[in-house]
Amino acid sequence: MESNRTTQKKWRAGRAPNFDELLAKVRGETKAETAAKEEAERLKKLPLPEPKTEGKYEARIVQALVEIMTGKPTIAKPTQIQMPETLYEPITLVLSSTGQFYYRVTPDSCSCDGWYYSKQRYNVGRCRHHTLAFSEQAVQNNKIIEGLKAAAKPRALEQVQAKASKPKIVVRNAEDFHDLSKAQMKELGARIESKLKKEYALFDYALVRADNQSITLKYVYKEEHSQAEETQVQAMIKAAKALTPEGVSVCASCM
Repeated sequence: MESNRTTQKKWRAGRAPNFDELLAKVRGETKAETAAKEEAERLKKLPLPEPKTEGKYEARIVQALVEIMTGKPTIAKPTQIQMPETLYEPITLVLSSTGQFYYRVTPDSCSCDGWYYSKQRYNVGRCRHHTLAFSEQAVQNNKIIEGLKAAAKPRALEQVQAKASKPKIVVRNAEDFHDLSKAQMKELGARIESKLKKEYALFDYALVRADNQSITLKYVYKEEHSQAEETQVQAMIKAAKALTPEGVSVCASCM
């Protein structure tokens, strides 16, 4: 009776009673339940994002799905959510490491990037989410991948040994060069640079062109070089030609 009189007084004062508060008292809702309900209501009002990745869902969307399935509001983010069984295959939603998304995981797939790259490389998928959801299948996949890696190691070692056994280009005299390859031209340029940098302050670097068998000596740019500097350039060209076989042209430029 006292409650009814209080309600009537509020109505007479022009203030409608808060029926949500009254209902909460009747049902005996706890503060935690109220907070969960408010959070769920807030999430419902947020606009749904455009899907960016197939099989990747925002955590708040999954929370709304859990509320629909259980009939209870929730703010929890479980690591795994077992979906109801279907006629096709079991499905588990697994929380990402950042806690922002859930990935759709089945015994033979996962929608994360790690599974995709593993599938591309080994033709067998492997990822953290799949291991959590389907551990037995994950063990089998891991054995296959480790077997492929073990089989690939001897081939990789053979390739390294073959590369190491290739003869190195050794430059001794100008007569050693005939129809120089790109690698030989590069080594010749390095040899010329090493000599000219020690003897000529004006020298900068050697521009090597393997396509037309030429080497251009680059020296410091000035609007006008002195006679002594011009003499130095000529000496640079002469020294470079002494190291260069017939058929390779040598010139100099400050541009």
